[in-house]
Amino acid sequence: MNYEFWNCGHAFRSMLLSLSGNVFFGTRDTVWSGSYTPQGLWHCCRASVYNSEVVNAELKHKAERVQHTLLKTYGQPVWRKTLSPLDELVSTILSQNTNDRNRDRAFNALRSAFADWSGVRDAPTEAVITAIRPAGLANQKGPRIQQVLREITAERGDLSLRFLAELPLEEARQWLLRFKGVGPKTAAIVLLFALQRPAFPVDTHVHRVTGRLGLRPSKMSADSSHMHLEAVFRKRDYYAAHMNLIQLGREICRARRPRCPECALSNLCDYWNVASASTPDLGRSEA
Repeated sequence: MNYEFWNCGHAFRSMLLSLSGNVFFGTRDTVWSGSYTPQGLWHCCRASVYNSEVVNAELKHKAERVQHTLLKTYGQPVWRKTLSPLDELVSTILSQNTNDRNRDRAFNALRSAFADWSGVRDAPTEAVITAIRPAGLANQKGPRIQQVLREITAERGDLSLRFLAELPLEEARQWLLRFKGVGPKTAAIVLLFALQRPAFPVDTHVHRVTGRLGLRPSKMSADSSHMHLEAVFRKRDYYAAHMNLIQLGREICRARRPRCPECALSNLCDYWNVASASTPDLGRSEA
């Protein structure tokens, strides 16, 4: 059985613990979803809700123009080698607050140090921390990865996430979001990259670029932007738009001193069109 409660306060949560089944509660902008596992454990996670009224035909058309221009500029991204859903989940946890190179070093070291994921799950925590040290924050990520592996085993009886391919998309997303350390970006990456399901990951580059372009409300958080951008872009464009927006953010639309005059999207960019009118030197390329 499902229960839904909206605009409720924090004190309301204690009552929810007496309910069995799935529970959804929250405010206008945030949903807390919870469910009981077969072992009687309460899982609660935070997800964001977007206001569909801000996604109109004009905004969707602009997203199509952005996508078309990005494809002309960078081409159609090639799908990278697919990892299993569990491999992708662990890799993405390792990627938090580090770069791709350090993530890959830590992931490869972890796979080399242990025969399989059950070995990682059951290993002394210090051994896991040592293996993933290249990714940084190893003291946090090591125990977090082990706890996720334990919870998956407790609920599923094995260490496979391939069953997520058979669940309805939002159910699969919420199943991933229940784990501590797994937010909307991590869940979307697993769904899109490992399962080829229509989810739109929003990293720091995608969040910055879409904000400057005016594809999302300026004060919308990265977490809230996932659902919003999934409504703005066409499903078939999710992967290419995600990858090309990242490339644009790294090369041109940088956090500091963006190279706006060189940007292929300058004619579609709210940031450039507004700011350049009052500051002619804005975005001048570095020597």
